[in-house]
Amino acid sequence: TYPSYHKNFLLEISKLNPEYQVTTEPMHHGPVLSKPVMFVEIGSSPKEWENENSVRKLMKAIEKTLKDKKKWIPSIAIGGGHYSEKFTKIILNTNYAIGPLVSKYYAKYLNESIFKELIEKSVEKIKIVFIDKKCKIRREIINWSENIGIEWTKI
Repeated sequence: TYPSYHKNFLLEISKLNPEYQVTTEPMHHGPVLSKPVMFVEIGSSPKEWENENSVRKLMKAIEKTLKDKKKWIPSIAIGGGHYSEKFTKIILNTNYAIGPLVSKYYAKYLNESIFKELIEKSVEKIKIVFIDKKCKIRREIINWSENIGIEWTKI
């Protein structure tokens, strides 16, 4: 993952397309490549997919994101649903950039080894782990974070 690119894209697309609700989603498409990958969707139906104006804005946001070198505080997030309002708000309104986001549905499959991979495979050095306060394995995530010396916070 590449937390700063993810944040820069969400900031850019929210400026260019204010009529759309911008949200981040948890990881559920990969990993499929050995390089950082970001999936981008325009809505959920052909109505949005065929809107040429939105597609142009999306392409412009991608182009600006690839040129933007602004760095943020890299983090990961665990918990929450498929459309994570809490984590989207963090991305859009703070100095934190979230790379890997694991939803509550997949958190139950995490173990310490996979948790370490989330951190090690990030392009940027992860500084903090955001844990949804309702996450059922939050105690384990806290222990894993402390074992490798990474700050954590419940939200």
